[in-house]
Amino acid sequence: MFGGVERESGKTFLVPDRIADILKAVIDAWIEPGTTVISECWGAYRDIDAEGYTHRTVNHSIGFVDERTGAHTNTTEST
Repeated sequence: MFGGVERESGKTFLVPDRIADILKAVIDAWIEPGTTVISECWGAYRDIDAEGYTHRTVNHSIGFVDERTGAHTNTTEST
């Protein structure tokens, strides 16, 4: 599952498939370039920053919040 929540407005999208090509199309359709995208460390998310987004990651095998950046996926996961 991949999803997004615009924190200011609460607008949400969810995608049941995490294949890289599908993710790229969904990200391009829903997220404006320059936006910060926070995800876990799944391989299909690897090139998000190369597409014009600021990409922060959370390694869930270590914790649920990146201690260095404060990045987390809790908002999307609670949706």
